[in-house]
Amino acid sequence: MHLMGFVRDIAARIGSHVRHYLKSAINNTLAYGIGSKTVEALLKPTSSVPTKNAFIERLGNNFELHQMFVVDFMHEFELGVWKNIFTHLIRLLHVQPMGYELVADLN
Repeated sequence: MHLMGFVRDIAARIGSHVRHYLKSAINNTLAYGIGSKTVEALLKPTSSVPTKNAFIERLGNNFELHQMFVVDFMHEFELGVWKNIFTHLIRLLHVQPMGYELVADLN
């Protein structure tokens, strides 16, 4: 989990045959009802559901879904890092002599 998103992880996902296997399994179940025994037998082992992805349908089988997601720097990095730094600074002020006054002044 800690290597998720690294180059090696992305390369493994691109070169993986899992997507093609799951796509064929889902295509084989589309003619059946969602709760049918055939769907359960084919998809339950992988916890998959018989749905198609609109991006793949529109842009083709070779479209790489994970490459279309953009990192939200403001929410994931900038605000998260700033919040952690600011929390640490407030904790540093608290441990100083008369720290509560320093935090009140900062506030």
